[in-house]
Amino acid sequence: MRDFPAKKKREVLDRIIIVGSVINVFNGESYYQSSFSNVGANVDICAPGSSVFSCDTAENGNYSYKSGTSMAAPVVTGIAALVWSVNPQLTGAQVRDIVCSPGNSRYGAEVYFHESLKEYSYPLVNARLSVEAAIATLPPETVTETEAETETETESSAEETSTEKAAAPFFAESNFTSELAESYRGETGE
Repeated sequence: MRDFPAKKKREVLDRIIIVGSVINVFNGESYYQSSFSNVGANVDICAPGSSVFSCDTAENGNYSYKSGTSMAAPVVTGIAALVWSVNPQLTGAQVRDIVCSPGNSRYGAEVYFHESLKEYSYPLVNARLSVEAAIATLPPETVTETEAETETETESSAEETSTEKAAAPFFAESNFTSELAESYRGETGE
């Protein structure tokens, strides 16, 4: 087997995301690491992985509650795919940085079941904030003609529909700053 070039090896290693599993406690107010979860300094991000309603082939194609990092990892993978779909020019390492950034998370997961690792807290993955961060990496000139036409039509319309009113605050609660957007743009060389 041919040796993998060192540069390519580094590129692959830089995009690996180590996922932990969390359990929701106190009605969504708090999250703890699941007892079976990956823990320690190498864990990058957490996602729901306890009591996830999922397909169950062993139960004749029905659904059941499953637990495991195998339930948490697909959540992070899906969000990474969303981030990359927004801007395919991002490197794997940049996608990883966006998805795993504590700034793109609203909640943290405390280590509860492992006494020796109580000092760790991990960010909980957040699709909305990660996608917003990816949108901010796009150069300003990426607005398409269709989007520009839609904006013009909306501006010229005297009446706002209830859908438009509901969509307006979509990005209002974002933690993403213009400085962070500039740092992402700087990494892509644009």
